[in-house]
This record gives sequence, C-alpha cells and structure tokens, in this order.
Amino acid sequence: MNMKIHIILGLVALTILSSCSSDDQSYKYRLDYISFENEDSDDDEYGLLGNDGITFSKKFEKEVGPVINGYFALEEEDGYTVCKVTGDLYEKLSNASGYAKIGIMNDGLIPVCKDEENIQVLGSDGNVKFTLAQVDSVDVWNCYSYSCGKMRVQLHNEKYVYVDTEGHNAFNKSYDWATDFDNGYAVVGIGDDKYQLINVEGESLFSFVCDDSDEIVLSSKYQKLSAKDDNDIYTIYKIYGK
Repeated sequence: MNMKIHIILGLVALTILSSCSSDDQSYKYRLDYISFENEDSDDDEYGLLGNDGITFSKKFEKEVGPVINGYFALEEEDGYTVCKVTGDLYEKLSNASGYAKIGIMNDGLIPVCKDEENIQVLGSDGNVKFTLAQVDSVDVWNCYSYSCGKMRVQLHNEKYVYVDTEGHNAFNKSYDWATDFDNGYAVVGIGDDKYQLINVEGESLFSFVCDDSDEIVLSSKYQKLSAKDDNDIYTIYKIYGK
C-alpha cells in the first residue's frame, strides 16, 4: 500500500490514565522512578528519583522517561532505546533501539514504532513479537498499552478493537469508543450514546446510556460504574447493571 503511514502510540510518556476515569490504576502501572534535572550541575545532567526518595545511581546527559513497570525510554542519537532497570543498574534491550515512540511495558509486552513504519510489539527481552499494521484489513492508527492480556487499538476508520497477545482481534468486534481494561472490565461505545460494560472475554455485562464519555467513571475496586444522561442526571450502577 503506497501511502504515508501516520500512526500514534498512546501513553508514550507519563500519561497513564485510560480514557475512562478510574479510581485506581496501580494494578496496571508501577511507577518506579520519575525523571529530574540537576540544576546544581554546570552541564546538562538528568537523573531518576525513586518513590522512596533515593536517586538512581546513574546520571544521564539527556532527559529520560519515567521508569514504569521496571522499563524506561532512553534517548540516543538514533532515537529511543528500551531499557530495563534491575536493582540499581539498567541494561539496554538488544535490538530495541532507534524508535521514534515507545509505549509502556505491561503484561510483558510493549508497543513501539520507528518513523514512517508500522507499530511493532516487543517482548520483555526486546525481540519483536509481531507487527501491527492492520486489524481486520483496516490500517492501525493508534494503540495503547496492554492490560489483562488485551491492547486497545484505534483504526483509521475511527473504530476501536482489542487485540490479543498475538495481535489478532480478540473479540472479532469493533466499537465506536473504548477504554483499557481495568481489573477485567472495560467500557465500550456501541453508538447513539449507548455503552456497554464488558468483561475480559468480550461479553456484555450490561448496557447504559451516557451523553458524554468523559462522564463515565468505572471503579473496579468498588464494583461500581457511574454515568450522566442527557438530563444531567447521574446513575450509579453495580458492576452487573443493577
């Protein structure tokens, strides 16, 4: 296909909230270190600060991405390299360099892409598991990170699908809107302000109406979902629709 590939990787930085508000994302992302700039240094010097207040031993000449689930993106001359943190050391994953965008490692898988190339999904060892160019013969536009063994993918036709760990359409369905999975649950749009809560098998648990997807709040922790209708009335549902 002779066309310019235009793709996006969702969550290429510390944008770790899904499209549906959630009370707790800790099941999915473990933030190990955040990056900082050392203003006391005469040269450009960046470091990583752990959640225990202790800085990582290695210093960097360029800003590095946050360490999430033990992995981070290191900027080099030819692009970004995927790195793994072990204790107070880090290692560059072999063959996992030269990328324009890097997603988040989760479920042992991380989406990456190079300029003008299709999205690839790497394993925790840095090797390519599969290339995600199309799903059901439709070009891929955007993807997010894995959760519950599924990855949310946006296609060029503005539909959403979930792919499994091999890149196949997990449910053989597409949706008008979708969120990442949250402890086995996700919310999908099925048109005309109608939504469904689905489980990790893609089964609909119940349907509801909401006039604005930004007003959907899912709490897997408390087994509740709330949504606002076109009369600005909020309804709180139990996880199975009551």
